[in-house]
Amino acid sequence: MMQINLHAISIKILQVSILLKIVFMFLTVRHCPGYLPMNTESEENKKLIDEGSQQQLAGVVCKECCSRRPLRTFHCSACYRCIFRYDHHSYLLNTCIGYGNQVYYFGYLLSSLLMDYLCFYIFIRHVTSLFALSFWQWFCVACVVFLFVSL
Repeated sequence: MMQINLHAISIKILQVSILLKIVFMFLTVRHCPGYLPMNTESEENKKLIDEGSQQQLAGVVCKECCSRRPLRTFHCSACYRCIFRYDHHSYLLNTCIGYGNQVYYFGYLLSSLLMDYLCFYIFIRHVTSLFALSFWQWFCVACVVFLFVSL
């Protein structure tokens, strides 16, 4: 009967999750988050901003970049651009998260979460092999330590 080596399987899954994290990070950074075209030279937009009538048929005119913004579009203060379905500016990836790259960012978060759990699991398995405590005893100790460290 063939015995399954859980340690080797968890190492392989960890390697795949690291690769996925790098791929999703690259895809998130390389895809446009949904930038709206900047319209700073348009006299019509400058006149609309000066008059104060910002409600138009196509949406609101942004005061910073002078582009017409559809609904759920916000101006990012870090990028100085308007982004369609703006979520947030990720300083870790140095890009905005919007309509164009939110799926890749979600994959990046899931692969990061998988990698964190696998690192925790491999650490606990390694520590339990060094000492005489069971896996669940070390798991409880690690959870209590993590709880106090996170406070």
